Amino acid sequence: MVVATLRELLPNLRDLGGLPTGDGRRVAQGRLLRSDGLQRLTAEQRARVVEGLGVRTLIDLRSELERGRTGEVEFEIGGDGAVHRVPILDGSYMQAAAEGLSLTHMFDAITFDETAALAEAAGLVAAGPAPVLVFCTAGKDRTGILVALLLDALGVDRSAIVDDFTASEAGVELVMQAFLANFDDDELPDIPAEVKAAPPELLRGLLDRVDERAGGARSLLVAAGLDPAAFDGLETMLLEPASG
Repeated sequence: MVVATLRELLPNLRDLGGLPTGDGRRVAQGRLLRSDGLQRLTAEQRARVVEGLGVRTLIDLRSELERGRTGEVEFEIGGDGAVHRVPILDGSYMQAAAEGLSLTHMFDAITFDETAALAEAAGLVAAGPAPVLVFCTAGKDRTGILVALLLDALGVDRSAIVDDFTASEAGVELVMQAFLANFDDDELPDIPAEVKAAPPELLRGLLDRVDERAGGARSLLVAAGLDPAAFDGLETMLLEPASG
């Protein structure tokens, strides 16, 4: 499988295909993928990822600080494909750690303060073309929240959404080491172990708060500017047709 062979380059790369919905359907393979930061790769390695996965739409959620530290990276996507940059959580992990933010507070800040950016990214996923690859630095938090909201809005089983989120924790240590290499020693704050974690209760609690505060993922994204018609596009692109 192509994804498995590319995971040596991107520890948090995975295809969301196969996740079940409440009505018996599944997310289609090869339509929506998530990853940690492609900016760490050489141009040859980036081409290998893009070409190997057939990526047509690339969505970069890294903040301006992160892009400034690592430098802007160009991606070669031909034809009708496109690269979109939707910065979320400006200041990234460095600011969050320095301010002592817990993951719960960070997740709330991303979800309820950066909702317009999440809605913009959701619209880009819906517009495609597929395959769509979404990434940030670690591929855990911003990417995880966007993916979770999209899947929840499409009726994917919540336990499957949470399980996908927790799978990010294994690769975060490797990803963070590579990111911190861009900073001088005197600039590095202590990164709490919590920031690197992906406990199931973190995402489960967030989705519960989205229900309580916004009436669900669909309502949250629509209130932030996502065209309700985008969900038709998301269902067509991401879900397998109903059987029978």
